[in-house]
Amino acid sequence: MGSELWGEKIEGGWYDDAKHCYRDDAGIVIPSVTGVFEALGLSDFSMIDPSVLEWKRGFGSAVHKGIELLTQGKLDWDSCPDEIIPAVVGVESWLKAVQYEPLGAEEKKIIVLNGMKVGGTLDHRGFLIYKGKRRPCILDLKTGSKVSETWTWQVGAYSGGAPKLEGDVYVGCALQIGKDGDANPVWVDTLKAKQNFIILLAVANLAVNAKLAKFKNMEED
Repeated sequence: MGSELWGEKIEGGWYDDAKHCYRDDAGIVIPSVTGVFEALGLSDFSMIDPSVLEWKRGFGSAVHKGIELLTQGKLDWDSCPDEIIPAVVGVESWLKAVQYEPLGAEEKKIIVLNGMKVGGTLDHRGFLIYKGKRRPCILDLKTGSKVSETWTWQVGAYSGGAPKLEGDVYVGCALQIGKDGDANPVWVDTLKAKQNFIILLAVANLAVNAKLAKFKNMEED
């Protein structure tokens, strides 16, 4: 199997959108940030009706794309689906209120944390006003109705893949977006959240390695 079958080239590796699969430059499959949560049982959607889950995913994807185009100055409001307009308008108002200045959007990359690799997509990266000061920010969009601790850890992981700064630390924000346009920022201490995610990633890797070892032993028996 060659690299031409691994998907699009991203920083540190490859990404296959159809399979939601990350690989490093050597072609080794790398877990995604959300995949780590799933492996540890921290994200479980099995109790949600499949049709509802499909709608939520479609809505979330559409909102993400709309905000991406908005921050790039490319959004065509006439082609924007009616069901996401309140959410996009709500985020637009919030971004104006915090004087957001975009630096990047939908940045896919292989992130290295304490020597461990994980794949992720930084929704938005830029500057905003936080507590009266202009600060660099990692902004992750969330359309879920219930705030989750995984949101904090996810932002922490993404901060580890953002360009290094001299003399400043990224502020993290998981921006919860309602269908009616409400925008609720969940502010994140990125240093603490990153350390917590590193622990989770290590535990997930140990669990995977243990399963592989068990499978190998069963084959040998």
